[in-house]
Amino acid sequence: MSRQGRVQFGFCFVLVIAAVFFSAMIALADSGRNPLPTPPGGGSGVKTYAPDQLSFSGERIRRREPDGPIQSVLRSGRDPQRSEVGGDDVLITEYGTVHNRDLAIASDGTLYAVTPIDNGSEQAVAVFRSIDGGSTWTIWAQIGADTPGYRCWQPVIHIAEGVEDRCFVAYALDPNAGGTSEMHVAWSPLDVPEGDFSADTAIYSDDLGVHHPSLTSDAGSFSAYFVYLSFQRDWGESDIFFCRSTTQGTSFEDAYAIGEISLTDRGYYKPEVRYGYDTYVHVIWTLEFEDGHEYDAAVRYRRVPNYAGGGLANWDFIQALSPHNNGVHELRSTLGASTISPDVIVNYERRLPSGRDGAGSISSSDSGDNFSSETIIAEDSVLPGNIIHQPTTDRWLFGAYHYGHASGFSWGYYWASVASPDSWSTLVNLSDDNHQVGMPVLALDPSRDHQIAMVNYTIRESRWRLAFDAE
Repeated sequence: MSRQGRVQFGFCFVLVIAAVFFSAMIALADSGRNPLPTPPGGGSGVKTYAPDQLSFSGERIRRREPDGPIQSVLRSGRDPQRSEVGGDDVLITEYGTVHNRDLAIASDGTLYAVTPIDNGSEQAVAVFRSIDGGSTWTIWAQIGADTPGYRCWQPVIHIAEGVEDRCFVAYALDPNAGGTSEMHVAWSPLDVPEGDFSADTAIYSDDLGVHHPSLTSDAGSFSAYFVYLSFQRDWGESDIFFCRSTTQGTSFEDAYAIGEISLTDRGYYKPEVRYGYDTYVHVIWTLEFEDGHEYDAAVRYRRVPNYAGGGLANWDFIQALSPHNNGVHELRSTLGASTISPDVIVNYERRLPSGRDGAGSISSSDSGDNFSSETIIAEDSVLPGNIIHQPTTDRWLFGAYHYGHASGFSWGYYWASVASPDSWSTLVNLSDDNHQVGMPVLALDPSRDHQIAMVNYTIRESRWRLAFDAE
């Protein structure tokens, strides 16, 4: 090569390196933050909450109804079916199972639904897409169909748009005959006619099993967004794990425990993670005990500032949001966090000794520093879905499944203004099919002024069907 050629080559190489460097610097500047890295394994810090480690005394007690009157927003004689505001329950697929379902909506109004599907002796994850507002659905991608001997299940889906426009799916990968279980996060670009989830990261593996992922991002606040994941490690003394990605999901830092239990008669289960206001990341989960235990299921909460940087040492201590000895099981907790104000809310099922399933709520107006006393949303026949914040109306929307009333079964939502989180509406019913099963998932359509959409299961002729509805 001539001297001139070498100079030109060297100059081009410098330009390439400079372009890569400045692209990284632009992305970092766009994020408005300098991420503090996670130490290997999360580093040192507190993982336990002392009251949850108390040994079982052996006493079996008869559970009782809570003391004092309960005020419910479900007035007697009010049939939720009469307030049906949705359209037809649109069939997405008949191959869904009851393990999981989720919904996410891109900024252009494209809808994405995810569910496990049976694939002979294996189970894969299917991603369905609608480009006409939910009127019709087609399968966009399958994940795990080429992993014989394993099942892919409990999927959750999340859309993040910014420097990278991506559809994320987190799922558990379990062997059918025992062995190592894995937690995975896969993503596909949004601008492809068929989903390509070949970018698939095994986040964590354990012989005890890893399940129930929850996935979110701060893409609503930053173009160079971070991705946040929480999940549980089974069995017996189940623990709660967390990890994040500062590279829009291209790579993930080490997963580490943020809640640990050392006793085998109880565990931490089913976490949810949300990004909120003023750099805080919030996580909730449920403390549950073996059947016949003297203690009750209860809700636990933990938060971390600075976009979850710095590992375990940066997390605040675990908070008990409900007691474990009040005679009421607080289960199936769901978490909402506003990104435009320091408001956080936690809703959950209230299972009474009589077997009645109601719904309760507690809230914070200071990013989780303090929480309110409990508000009863409904006394009976309600199972909770998820809770989301609707920015156009500044309301909390709480998906719920209502069963056992005169008109059959229905799913829809309750709502409360962020300014008055202790005052909830009656159920707004989105379904027109009386064969609903399970807890619905809500999502908002940014292209339609944050209109409410929902997916859930129905069952007819012993066939499970995943259905969609919207306002």
